[in-house]
Amino acid sequence: MDQIDSILKQTCPVSEICIHDFGSTDGTYEIINKVNQINRDLFNIKRHEDVPGASLSFFQAISILAKRIKDDDCVFFVDQDDVWLPHKVELMLNEFKRIFASSASGQIAIFHDVKVVDQNLVELKPTYYTGDPFLIPRDLNPERLLLANPIVGNSMAISGRLLRKIATISNPSDYIMHDWAAALFASHLGSISFVPVVLSLYRQHSANLIGSYGRDRSFNILGKICKLFRLSKKTGRQALAFAQHLDESFENNTLLKHLAKSSKAKGYALLSISAFRKGPTYKRKMLGLFIGWHSIAYVLIRRN
Repeated sequence: MDQIDSILKQTCPVSEICIHDFGSTDGTYEIINKVNQINRDLFNIKRHEDVPGASLSFFQAISILAKRIKDDDCVFFVDQDDVWLPHKVELMLNEFKRIFASSASGQIAIFHDVKVVDQNLVELKPTYYTGDPFLIPRDLNPERLLLANPIVGNSMAISGRLLRKIATISNPSDYIMHDWAAALFASHLGSISFVPVVLSLYRQHSANLIGSYGRDRSFNILGKICKLFRLSKKTGRQALAFAQHLDESFENNTLLKHLAKSSKAKGYALLSISAFRKGPTYKRKMLGLFIGWHSIAYVLIRRN
Protein backbone atom coordinates (compact mmCIF):
# COMPACT_ATOMS: atom_id res chain seq x y z
CA MET A 1 0.00 0.00 0.00
CA ASP A 2 2.96 2.36 0.45
CA GLN A 3 3.37 2.51 -3.32
CA ILE A 4 -0.30 3.25 -4.05
CA ASP A 5 -0.54 5.82 -1.26
CA SER A 6 2.51 7.67 -2.59
CA ILE A 7 1.00 7.81 -6.10
CA LEU A 8 -2.32 9.09 -4.79
CA LYS A 9 -0.53 11.89 -2.89
CA GLN A 10 1.30 13.35 -5.91
CA THR A 11 1.18 17.13 -6.39
CA CYS A 12 0.28 16.45 -10.02
CA PRO A 13 -2.35 13.69 -10.17
CA VAL A 14 -1.95 10.78 -12.59
CA SER A 15 -4.69 10.06 -15.15
CA GLU A 16 -4.85 6.30 -14.61
CA ILE A 17 -3.24 3.55 -12.56
CA CYS A 18 -3.03 0.28 -14.49
CA ILE A 19 -2.64 -2.76 -12.24
CA HIS A 20 -2.02 -6.24 -13.62
CA ASP A 21 -2.26 -8.98 -11.02
CA PHE A 22 -0.62 -12.23 -12.13
CA GLY A 23 -1.97 -14.95 -9.88
CA SER A 24 -1.07 -13.32 -6.55
CA THR A 25 -1.94 -15.26 -3.40
CA ASP A 26 -0.96 -12.68 -0.76
CA GLY A 27 -4.19 -10.68 -0.74
CA THR A 28 -2.94 -8.04 -3.21
CA TYR A 29 -5.97 -8.32 -5.48
CA GLU A 30 -8.41 -7.92 -2.58
CA ILE A 31 -6.56 -4.92 -1.15
CA ILE A 32 -6.44 -3.16 -4.53
CA ASN A 33 -10.16 -3.72 -5.03
CA LYS A 34 -10.89 -2.05 -1.69
CA VAL A 35 -8.85 0.99 -2.74
CA ASN A 36 -10.65 0.94 -6.06
CA GLN A 37 -13.98 1.40 -4.29
CA ILE A 38 -12.83 4.90 -3.32
CA ASN A 39 -11.12 5.79 -6.62
CA ARG A 40 -13.28 4.08 -9.25
CA ASP A 41 -12.31 6.37 -12.13
CA LEU A 42 -8.59 6.06 -11.49
CA PHE A 43 -7.80 2.34 -11.41
CA ASN A 44 -7.72 -0.10 -14.31
CA ILE A 45 -7.34 -3.55 -12.78
CA LYS A 46 -6.78 -6.78 -14.68
CA ARG A 47 -6.53 -10.19 -13.11
CA HIS A 48 -4.41 -12.89 -14.81
CA GLU A 49 -4.39 -16.54 -13.81
CA ASP A 50 -0.96 -17.29 -15.25
CA VAL A 51 2.28 -16.47 -13.41
CA PRO A 52 4.93 -15.85 -16.10
CA GLY A 53 7.44 -14.16 -13.77
CA ALA A 54 8.41 -10.52 -13.22
CA SER A 55 9.88 -9.76 -16.64
CA LEU A 56 7.28 -11.50 -18.81
CA SER A 57 4.46 -10.09 -16.65
CA PHE A 58 5.60 -6.57 -17.50
CA PHE A 59 5.92 -7.41 -21.19
CA GLN A 60 2.41 -8.87 -21.20
CA ALA A 61 1.03 -5.77 -19.49
CA ILE A 62 2.86 -3.57 -22.01
CA SER A 63 1.37 -5.46 -24.95
CA ILE A 64 -2.14 -4.92 -23.54
CA LEU A 65 -1.61 -1.22 -22.83
CA ALA A 66 -0.03 -0.62 -26.25
CA LYS A 67 -3.39 -1.19 -27.96
CA ARG A 68 -4.89 1.98 -26.51
CA ILE A 69 -1.96 4.28 -25.81
CA LYS A 70 -1.19 7.52 -27.67
CA ASP A 71 2.23 8.66 -28.90
CA ASP A 72 2.51 11.54 -26.44
CA ASP A 73 1.21 9.67 -23.39
CA CYS A 74 3.71 9.53 -20.53
CA VAL A 75 3.81 6.03 -19.02
CA PHE A 76 5.47 5.48 -15.62
CA PHE A 77 6.79 2.06 -14.66
CA VAL A 78 5.74 1.03 -11.16
CA ASP A 79 7.26 -1.36 -8.64
CA GLN A 80 5.15 -2.28 -5.63
CA ASP A 81 8.10 -2.11 -3.21
CA ASP A 82 9.01 1.51 -3.82
CA VAL A 83 7.70 4.87 -2.67
CA TRP A 84 7.27 7.96 -4.85
CA LEU A 85 8.12 11.35 -3.41
CA PRO A 86 5.32 13.96 -3.75
CA HIS A 87 6.73 15.99 -6.68
CA LYS A 88 7.83 13.04 -8.84
CA VAL A 89 5.04 13.15 -11.42
CA GLU A 90 5.08 16.95 -11.67
CA LEU A 91 8.84 17.21 -12.32
CA MET A 92 9.03 14.17 -14.59
CA LEU A 93 6.03 15.24 -16.65
CA ASN A 94 7.49 18.71 -17.21
CA GLU A 95 10.73 17.14 -18.44
CA PHE A 96 8.84 14.64 -20.58
CA LYS A 97 6.82 17.34 -22.34
CA ARG A 98 9.94 19.41 -23.02
CA ILE A 99 11.85 16.53 -24.56
CA PHE A 100 8.94 15.03 -26.49
CA ALA A 101 8.22 18.39 -28.14
CA SER A 102 11.69 18.42 -29.74
CA SER A 103 11.99 14.69 -30.45
CA ALA A 104 12.04 13.58 -34.08
CA SER A 105 11.10 9.96 -33.35
CA GLY A 106 8.94 10.40 -30.25
CA GLN A 107 10.61 7.33 -28.75
CA ILE A 108 11.89 8.78 -25.51
CA ALA A 109 12.67 7.59 -22.00
CA ILE A 110 13.42 9.64 -18.93
CA PHE A 111 14.49 8.56 -15.46
CA HIS A 112 15.47 10.11 -12.13
CA ASP A 113 17.78 9.46 -9.22
CA VAL A 114 16.59 7.45 -6.22
CA LYS A 115 17.45 7.17 -2.55
CA VAL A 116 18.33 3.58 -1.61
CA VAL A 117 16.53 2.44 1.56
CA ASP A 118 15.99 -0.76 3.50
CA GLN A 119 12.64 -2.51 3.90
CA ASN A 120 11.71 -0.04 6.67
CA LEU A 121 12.59 2.97 4.45
CA VAL A 122 15.76 3.72 6.43
CA GLU A 123 18.39 5.32 4.19
CA LEU A 124 21.23 3.13 2.91
CA LYS A 125 22.54 5.49 0.22
CA PRO A 126 21.42 9.06 -0.53
CA THR A 127 21.87 8.46 -4.28
CA TYR A 128 22.01 5.43 -6.54
CA TYR A 129 24.66 6.88 -8.87
CA THR A 130 27.81 6.76 -6.78
CA GLY A 131 30.01 5.28 -9.51
CA ASP A 132 29.91 1.84 -7.87
CA PRO A 133 28.74 0.37 -10.10
CA PHE A 134 26.84 3.09 -12.01
CA LEU A 135 27.48 6.70 -12.92
CA ILE A 136 25.47 9.00 -15.18
CA PRO A 137 26.02 9.98 -17.97
CA ARG A 138 28.96 7.56 -18.32
CA ASP A 139 26.82 4.41 -18.33
CA LEU A 140 24.26 5.67 -20.84
CA ASN A 141 26.80 5.01 -23.58
CA PRO A 142 24.88 2.77 -26.08
CA GLU A 143 27.65 0.16 -26.12
CA ARG A 144 27.72 -0.02 -22.32
CA LEU A 145 23.93 -0.34 -22.26
CA LEU A 146 24.29 -3.64 -24.09
CA LEU A 147 26.17 -4.98 -21.06
CA ALA A 148 24.49 -3.36 -18.04
CA ASN A 149 21.40 -1.32 -17.28
CA PRO A 150 22.07 1.67 -14.98
CA ILE A 151 18.39 2.68 -14.85
CA VAL A 152 16.25 1.70 -11.87
CA GLY A 153 12.99 0.52 -13.42
CA ASN A 154 10.65 2.32 -11.02
CA SER A 155 12.37 5.62 -11.84
CA MET A 156 11.59 5.41 -15.56
CA ALA A 157 8.85 7.00 -17.66
CA ILE A 158 8.53 6.42 -21.40
CA SER A 159 6.47 7.76 -24.28
CA GLY A 160 3.51 5.87 -25.67
CA ARG A 161 5.38 5.69 -28.97
CA LEU A 162 8.29 3.87 -27.31
CA LEU A 163 5.94 1.59 -25.39
CA ARG A 164 4.34 0.46 -28.65
CA LYS A 165 7.79 -0.27 -30.05
CA ILE A 166 8.59 -2.50 -27.07
CA ALA A 167 5.29 -4.30 -27.64
CA THR A 168 6.55 -5.42 -31.08
CA ILE A 169 9.24 -7.62 -29.50
CA SER A 170 8.33 -11.06 -30.80
CA ASN A 171 10.15 -13.04 -28.11
CA PRO A 172 10.31 -11.02 -24.87
CA SER A 173 11.87 -13.96 -23.04
CA ASP A 174 15.13 -12.96 -24.79
CA TYR A 175 15.18 -9.79 -22.65
CA ILE A 176 16.24 -9.69 -19.03
CA MET A 177 13.78 -6.96 -17.98
CA HIS A 178 11.29 -4.61 -19.63
CA ASP A 179 13.06 -1.46 -18.40
CA TRP A 180 16.36 -2.60 -19.91
CA ALA A 181 14.58 -3.20 -23.22
CA ALA A 182 13.11 0.32 -23.04
CA ALA A 183 16.57 1.79 -22.41
CA LEU A 184 18.07 -0.09 -25.36
CA PHE A 185 15.42 0.98 -27.84
CA ALA A 186 15.37 4.58 -26.61
CA SER A 187 19.16 4.85 -26.82
CA HIS A 188 19.18 3.84 -30.51
CA LEU A 189 15.84 5.08 -31.84
CA GLY A 190 15.21 8.17 -29.72
CA SER A 191 16.75 9.50 -26.54
CA ILE A 192 17.25 8.88 -22.82
CA SER A 193 17.28 11.80 -20.39
CA PHE A 194 18.24 11.86 -16.73
CA VAL A 195 16.55 14.06 -14.12
CA PRO A 196 19.29 14.43 -11.45
CA VAL A 197 16.86 14.68 -8.53
CA VAL A 198 15.89 12.00 -5.99
CA LEU A 199 12.19 11.41 -6.64
CA SER A 200 11.57 7.99 -5.10
CA LEU A 201 12.74 5.62 -2.39
CA TYR A 202 14.27 2.44 -3.83
CA ARG A 203 13.52 -0.24 -1.26
CA GLN A 204 15.93 -3.15 -0.80
CA HIS A 205 15.20 -6.42 0.93
CA SER A 206 16.04 -10.10 0.63
CA ALA A 207 13.23 -10.73 -1.89
CA ASN A 208 14.49 -8.24 -4.48
CA LEU A 209 14.73 -9.84 -7.93
CA ILE A 210 16.98 -7.02 -9.13
CA GLY A 211 19.05 -4.76 -6.98
CA SER A 212 19.88 -5.78 -3.42
CA TYR A 213 22.17 -2.75 -3.42
CA GLY A 214 25.02 -3.37 -1.03
CA ARG A 215 23.13 -6.13 0.76
CA ASP A 216 25.07 -9.22 -0.31
CA ARG A 217 27.89 -9.46 2.23
CA SER A 218 28.19 -13.25 2.10
CA PHE A 219 31.33 -15.19 1.19
CA ASN A 220 29.44 -17.65 -0.99
CA ILE A 221 31.94 -17.40 -3.85
CA LEU A 222 30.46 -20.34 -5.77
CA GLY A 223 26.99 -18.81 -5.57
CA LYS A 224 28.27 -15.47 -6.87
CA ILE A 225 30.10 -17.17 -9.74
CA CYS A 226 26.97 -19.10 -10.72
CA LYS A 227 24.91 -15.90 -10.61
CA LEU A 228 27.43 -14.09 -12.83
CA PHE A 229 27.53 -17.08 -15.18
CA ARG A 230 23.73 -16.98 -15.64
CA LEU A 231 23.70 -13.19 -16.02
CA SER A 232 26.43 -13.27 -18.66
CA LYS A 233 24.51 -15.77 -20.78
CA LYS A 234 21.28 -13.76 -20.52
CA THR A 235 23.12 -10.53 -21.31
CA GLY A 236 24.60 -12.02 -24.46
CA ARG A 237 21.28 -13.47 -25.59
CA GLN A 238 19.55 -10.13 -25.03
CA ALA A 239 22.19 -8.15 -26.96
CA LEU A 240 22.00 -10.50 -29.94
CA ALA A 241 18.19 -10.44 -29.96
CA PHE A 242 18.15 -6.65 -29.75
CA ALA A 243 20.63 -6.27 -32.63
CA GLN A 244 18.56 -8.56 -34.83
CA HIS A 245 15.32 -6.80 -33.88
CA LEU A 246 16.77 -3.35 -34.49
CA ASP A 247 18.25 -4.47 -37.83
CA GLU A 248 18.46 -1.40 -40.06
CA SER A 249 18.63 1.30 -37.35
CA PHE A 250 22.31 0.98 -36.47
CA GLU A 251 23.53 4.43 -37.50
CA ASN A 252 27.21 4.50 -36.44
CA ASN A 253 27.13 1.60 -33.98
CA THR A 254 29.63 -0.85 -35.48
CA LEU A 255 29.18 -3.38 -32.66
CA LEU A 256 25.45 -3.72 -33.34
CA LYS A 257 26.08 -4.13 -37.07
CA HIS A 258 28.35 -7.08 -36.37
CA LEU A 259 26.07 -8.59 -33.71
CA ALA A 260 23.10 -8.62 -36.10
CA LYS A 261 25.02 -10.74 -38.61
CA SER A 262 27.06 -12.87 -36.20
CA SER A 263 26.74 -16.42 -35.01
CA LYS A 264 26.25 -16.89 -31.26
CA ALA A 265 29.94 -17.75 -30.83
CA LYS A 266 31.16 -14.65 -32.64
CA GLY A 267 28.50 -12.42 -31.05
CA TYR A 268 29.46 -13.46 -27.52
CA ALA A 269 33.13 -12.94 -28.39
CA LEU A 270 32.47 -9.39 -29.60
CA LEU A 271 30.50 -8.60 -26.45
CA SER A 272 33.28 -10.03 -24.30
CA ILE A 273 35.83 -7.74 -25.93
CA SER A 274 33.48 -4.77 -25.53
CA ALA A 275 33.01 -5.54 -21.83
CA PHE A 276 36.77 -5.53 -21.25
CA ARG A 277 37.14 -2.28 -23.17
CA LYS A 278 34.09 -0.43 -21.88
CA GLY A 279 33.54 -1.97 -18.45
CA PRO A 280 34.09 0.85 -15.93
CA THR A 281 34.50 -1.47 -12.92
CA TYR A 282 36.26 -4.78 -12.36
CA LYS A 283 32.85 -6.48 -11.93
CA ARG A 284 31.81 -5.37 -15.41
CA LYS A 285 35.10 -6.58 -16.83
CA MET A 286 34.55 -9.91 -15.07
CA LEU A 287 31.20 -10.12 -16.82
CA GLY A 288 33.17 -9.92 -20.08
CA LEU A 289 35.25 -12.91 -19.00
CA PHE A 290 32.13 -15.02 -18.48
CA ILE A 291 30.58 -13.84 -21.75
CA GLY A 292 33.80 -14.93 -23.47
CA TRP A 293 33.44 -18.38 -21.92
CA HIS A 294 30.02 -18.75 -23.55
CA SER A 295 31.62 -17.87 -26.88
CA ILE A 296 34.06 -20.76 -26.48
CA ALA A 297 31.23 -23.06 -25.40
CA TYR A 298 29.19 -22.27 -28.53
CA VAL A 299 32.24 -23.01 -30.71
CA LEU A 300 32.70 -26.39 -29.01
CA ILE A 301 29.01 -27.22 -29.32
CA ARG A 302 29.02 -26.42 -33.03
CA ARG A 303 32.13 -28.56 -33.62
CA ASN A 304 30.57 -31.49 -31.81
